Amino acid sequence: MCQFLRAVSLLLLVGSNGFQSTNSNALGLETNTTSAMLTTQPPLVEQVTLALSVPSAATQPQRVALSTTAATAERVALAGGRVSFVSPPGFTTLTPAEIAVKFPGSDPPQHVYGNDSRSVSVAFTFPAAQLAPEQLPDFKKFMQVFLEQGVPGLKWITRDFVVIDSVRWVRLEFISQAIDTKVYNDVYITSFEGRLLGFNLNSTVEKYAGVKAELLKCRDSILIRP
Repeated sequence: MCQFLRAVSLLLLVGSNGFQSTNSNALGLETNTTSAMLTTQPPLVEQVTLALSVPSAATQPQRVALSTTAATAERVALAGGRVSFVSPPGFTTLTPAEIAVKFPGSDPPQHVYGNDSRSVSVAFTFPAAQLAPEQLPDFKKFMQVFLEQGVPGLKWITRDFVVIDSVRWVRLEFISQAIDTKVYNDVYITSFEGRLLGFNLNSTVEKYAGVKAELLKCRDSILIRP
């Protein structure tokens, strides 16, 4: 159960721009809050487990330059080429050290791409967390409660489902109060091969207006193939 709760941190921006934590939990949840949530959502929690390790070769990214915009944008292929998206122009791969700072904790996203200042990024995670398509509505409810009780200064923008290239995703869009700034998170979660697949498009609020169009293009470029 605790392993599943750690999976939530894979989808959220924490660290120097991140949430201020008052205990070992990356989201700062109090122990009694966590216990209450586990009690209210046992079926989903018991079915979803997380056992992250070093990404396997199948999850290593492959960059394919687009013929007309090779200098500014790339289609990034992940999960053995079955998942891909076009990164925003100028975005580069964060190093493991940068990911550790931006997403502290034992289970960071496998791949993160960001602008030069790292104030805007796209994070991808495909852990060994089981999530079936029929579980998406329950997972959405769980995440809403989890975030409302665990994220300081949360302000909801969207809590809905969206379809991207015929695939149904949970969309959780919100602003949170970080240690030194406000952070915009646009989180997308779906089931792929019976596992959780997540993207988080995030930015400091002050930067968001200038990068919104590119982030939405990145979102809309996501492709999933069998």
